[in-house]
Parts: sequence; structure tokens; C-alpha cells
Amino acid sequence: MSPTRILVIEDEKKTAAFLAKGLREAGFTVDVAMDGETGLKQSARKKYDVMLCDWKMPGLNGRQVYEKLRATNPGLSDRMIFITGDLISEKTRKFLEQQNKICLPKPFTLVEFRAAINKVLAESQTETGNGGGSETRKKGDKQKPDKEKADKEKADKA
Repeated sequence: MSPTRILVIEDEKKTAAFLAKGLREAGFTVDVAMDGETGLKQSARKKYDVMLCDWKMPGLNGRQVYEKLRATNPGLSDRMIFITGDLISEKTRKFLEQQNKICLPKPFTLVEFRAAINKVLAESQTETGNGGGSETRKKGDKQKPDKEKADKEKADKA
């Protein structure tokens, strides 16, 4: 099994370097993008297990990155974690709750950060039953039980 691949999108060089170093020391494979547009391009070229994205950046902000990613790679958008150094507005808080997103306030510890990554990965594995990747179903999608499928097929034939 290959190491978990994480894309960090963070415009502050020191923060990006700190996160990448800590994640690599924990055994993760890490790529860094310094802005949202670059991050989206990287996520289109490589498969990532988790994306970490700063909420407030020049150019595309975290929400814009999320919305563009959700349109092109909904599985990865489900495994996105936000970080922010700002206070979270009521509008942002509602968005994060509605989308079921984790947002870590800076400064956070590597323990808190790793716990958030582990939570996202565990949810991904639970949803797919196999560890996720780009195959992750959207939250709320349910598979019909076999009996229900069979009953529907019988009704369709009648």
C-alpha cells in the first residue's frame, strides 16, 4: 500500500513548509501549492487522498477552490480540510457545517492536524468500504439493499 498523498494549498511559505515537514515526518507523501489555481492544476494531474487548503488566500480563496474541485473531482472535495488564521464569520461557519468540512484555526498542533487527516481518511473508507480515493461516493448517497433492488426490478418487469 502506498503512503497517503496529501496536497497542501497554503500561500504562507513558512506555514506550508511547516505542514509539509510535519506530514512527511509522519509518513505522508506531500505536495505543496502556493495558491488555489496551482493547487487545482496539481489535483487534476495527480491523485490525492487528502487536500489541505488555506481559507483566505490571494486569487482563489478556499471556498472557491472547494467549489471548483467539487465540480471536477467530488471525491477529493469530500476529503478537503480547511485551515485559517482569521476568525470564522457566521456565513463561513454555516458553509463549513453544511458541507461537513473541518476547518482548523491557526495555530494548530501537528497532533490536531493529524487527527483531522485521520478523520477525513476514516470517513472516506467508511463511505466506500475500501479506502476511498477518487471512487468516494458523495455524502448522503446510499446504495439500495439487494432485496429492494430485486423488488424494484420485479415491479419494472410487471
